[in-house]
Amino acid sequence: MKSRQKLHNSRGASLLMALLVVLVVMMVSVVILSAASANAGRLKRNQAEEQAYLTVSSAARLMRDSIADNAAVKYVLNTTVVTQYTDDEGNVSYVTDDQGATHVADTLPFGTVINSLMDGVTKNTAKKSFVIAVPNMGDVQVDAVMSTTDKDKYSITALLYLAGQPDSNCCVQLICSGKYEKTVTSTENTTTTVESVTWTSPKLTKGEMPTPTATPAP
Repeated sequence: MKSRQKLHNSRGASLLMALLVVLVVMMVSVVILSAASANAGRLKRNQAEEQAYLTVSSAARLMRDSIADNAAVKYVLNTTVVTQYTDDEGNVSYVTDDQGATHVADTLPFGTVINSLMDGVTKNTAKKSFVIAVPNMGDVQVDAVMSTTDKDKYSITALLYLAGQPDSNCCVQLICSGKYEKTVTSTENTTTTVESVTWTSPKLTKGEMPTPTATPAP
């Protein structure tokens, strides 16, 4: 009788131990599955962010390389021609012809963008938004602002991000300085002065764009 009771107690203890082991295994399995699921979600987000950054940075490099140090991308602020006339009595007079601005050729990369920004800088409205289509990657939104603190100091600041995702962390900022030049050429009776801006020293950084204020050139 005692042997049967002891056997019964032993079987009960074994069953309880087995249940405890199963419970522990199930809890460990749940933790492992949860961690795996979280890691999979994190990996997917990281891959999406990496792809977004590659797309945006590709557009930023395209914009930088197309504009910077390209002598053809020149915006002429003004051309002034002064012509000297001498009448039969030896009196000298001068006629000044201000020909105004000459745009960058629209056929050049981002030519229309630069023209719009430069035209607007004198009206305190030098802002331009547009989209760059990156082949096989997607569309990138560009919000560009032209600012100037003086007649010979110009700067383009552009924020690039995936189109439709302005709050994305995958943003690239492009800053490009304008190089002001003034050239004077003279012939026997004519002096021509050309004031122009070309673009140099581009910089790409990752982050948010400040809000520069476009100031009218004097």
